[in-house]
Amino acid sequence: MGLLQKYHKQKPVKMMIRKYDSLSKQYALNLKAKEPYDYLKLSLFETALANKSTIEQTFEAIRSKNLDMWENLSFNERNFIVKCDNATRRQK
Repeated sequence: MGLLQKYHKQKPVKMMIRKYDSLSKQYALNLKAKEPYDYLKLSLFETALANKSTIEQTFEAIRSKNLDMWENLSFNERNFIVKCDNATRRQK
């Protein structure tokens, strides 16, 4: 019994709390990740940022693919192209 194992270190939880605290400071949210409700808010905020990034990347990929005609299209035509291309990406 030379070395005892420590249990309940909770390293992943502490890492997430640090990550959410830095996220809160970066976006000036004034939330504390140690409080359960604020932890939930920060978790949702992080998911929203990831979704926003994915949407922006997908839109930019579609726009660059159709760049030669993009300026001449109306909003509805652009929207239709984005919906069609995005539907094929979702199926993958």
